[in-house]
Amino acid sequence: MNNWNNTSQDRGLTDQLFNKIENQNLSYSKMSEDEKQKYWIWVITKVFHDLWDWEKINISEYRKTESNIYLFLNSIIENIESYHWEDRKTIISKYFILDEKAKKALEIQSNISNSSEQVENTISIKTTKIKWIDFSFEELTKKMWDLFYEPLASMLSSISIELEKQNDSNEELVKLLIESSNHILNAWNHCKPYITDINELEKNSKHTFDIKDTSLTNEQISKAIAYLENDRLKEFLELLSIKLQKDWEADSWRKRFKLAWELIAASTKIKEASNLL
Repeated sequence: MNNWNNTSQDRGLTDQLFNKIENQNLSYSKMSEDEKQKYWIWVITKVFHDLWDWEKINISEYRKTESNIYLFLNSIIENIESYHWEDRKTIISKYFILDEKAKKALEIQSNISNSSEQVENTISIKTTKIKWIDFSFEELTKKMWDLFYEPLASMLSSISIELEKQNDSNEELVKLLIESSNHILNAWNHCKPYITDINELEKNSKHTFDIKDTSLTNEQISKAIAYLENDRLKEFLELLSIKLQKDWEADSWRKRFKLAWELIAASTKIKEASNLL
């Protein structure tokens, strides 16, 4: 598409990282966040360079390798913009296919920073609402309720970890949320024997592995929840407890008693946690 010089430096990947990948067979999972960002700048910029005129880059296709690729999107666009003759708006509209999550991420990153670390730092302030999302607590608990049990358990575990890091952390609150996470993970384990193809399941189910309608990752949302003021965190946990209780009622009616027991146990632990706030 152009005569861009295809060197590791120009692709946004440092020589040091390039050598690590090429010569040491560096595992992607062992990369730091900064290395991952440089890696995706290199990958997407290389794809951009090799595009035919009618082709576009569909960012969502890369989520299987990196579920948080949206965090690197602004840096990718800026790198392309630094050498390409067309402006930013044209590059995005002409060469990229962005779903709502990608569009929202690009908007947030353009406004605050191209660094995922700064997104994290901005979240880490006590607040009365969850930053960067446009829906209410009721909507958020509904979206969390729509998660498969495994990512829901992971989010509760992440919330407990973030709460434990805080100076005024409540040990009993953290313990109850960890226990609720374990019960939900047990619920997932009860479901797993009936799952033959997880990809097909996601396609044909209302349940998802990621929170819908936001550019933030589950991990970032969990961190934001942990930094809510106590009265708001209490409200959120109470709503989540009620949602899980409804799942318990539905599965009890279907005579899925082992699954139902784990759900009501999780709901009870979350309610007990909210009572501490």
